[in-house]
Amino acid sequence: MKCKYEYADKGVSTRATVRGVCVAMCFAASGCAQLGGPTSRATPEGAGASTGPVRAGTIERRVAATALPLVGSSASAASTQAPQNSTDTLTQTASLIYVPGSNLQATLRSVGSSTLNNLMADWAERFEALHPGVKFSLVGGGSSSAAAPLINGSSELAPMSRAFTGTEVAAFKARHGYEPTRLTVAFDAIAIYVHKSNPLPQLTLAQLDRIYSDQPAAGASLIRTWSELGAGGEIANTPIRTYGPQPQHGLHGVFRSMVMGNRGYRIDMSGEPVSSAIVQAAGADESAIAFASQMFISKRTRQVPLAARAGEAAHPPTPQAILSGQYPLSRRLYLYVHRVPNTPLPIPLAEFLRFVCSLQGQDIAARDGAVALTEALAREEC
Repeated sequence: MKCKYEYADKGVSTRATVRGVCVAMCFAASGCAQLGGPTSRATPEGAGASTGPVRAGTIERRVAATALPLVGSSASAASTQAPQNSTDTLTQTASLIYVPGSNLQATLRSVGSSTLNNLMADWAERFEALHPGVKFSLVGGGSSSAAAPLINGSSELAPMSRAFTGTEVAAFKARHGYEPTRLTVAFDAIAIYVHKSNPLPQLTLAQLDRIYSDQPAAGASLIRTWSELGAGGEIANTPIRTYGPQPQHGLHGVFRSMVMGNRGYRIDMSGEPVSSAIVQAAGADESAIAFASQMFISKRTRQVPLAARAGEAAHPPTPQAILSGQYPLSRRLYLYVHRVPNTPLPIPLAEFLRFVCSLQGQDIAARDGAVALTEALAREEC
């Protein structure tokens, strides 16, 4: 959902979306009416967010019929809120609206996850518009490429689709005497893609293990044809062609850990260089199955609902299912930075992180296909 709010009293026009909820940013002094009042109008809008600065004031938000749960230490441990009536209007503090401060001069270098390529580019472009003196150098070689530049000081930002490994954290600590700082900047999920014509209704994690692993858990048999998943018709006896990321990408290790117990992949899996290529492969091959970020859904593919175990309900990777942990392959997206203990970050870097977690930054994340942070987590992280 994308909405545009127009305030007739001041001619102000801005819009934002947070987790599919329209957000109106009001000037405190303008006296704009509550959302849905006589001086405001909400209409669908596909254009980008307003580029003008927003002064601190109030945020008027109409809450969806079922409020999304707040996220604590992990998506799977999320607590739930009582449902809100769809006509309720909540006034939130304006602490999450990003207000540009003094003029900044810096070059911020980012090396890391290819899953975050588009998101980092969009965040950087918007931040440069607010701070013309700040420039970005962005390299997306995969999560495995992120740790070394952060350790040796040739990057300030390490975007990751997985957490640093113990080895990567140890290498940073060996060099600097303390661990890197990790910030959650959005939520995502690993989606399972098939061709849009594929009738497969759902899968379990155990079935995925048997499809992708060269040695499934507990001696389970391999699944190599669609008929073994109950598929009929023309593809029934067709071999399942598997697609996924190349080993340098964080997604490769996350899937292996979450689905396969860190066992090896089948030798004939086709490794693609970027997530978009993985999904395109599934869209071009009726007998294909693929895994990639849920952000890359295409018209020629379908995302298969997943259940953690046989007999449990299967869920597609919707924002609600991702945040609640009902979708079993939910994950966080991170930015790692080098923060010296008891020492503030350099102002340009700190400002960028504040922007990323702001309403404007999280609106960009939502429009790019990620799942935005909850208000509570945005305040906690940045």
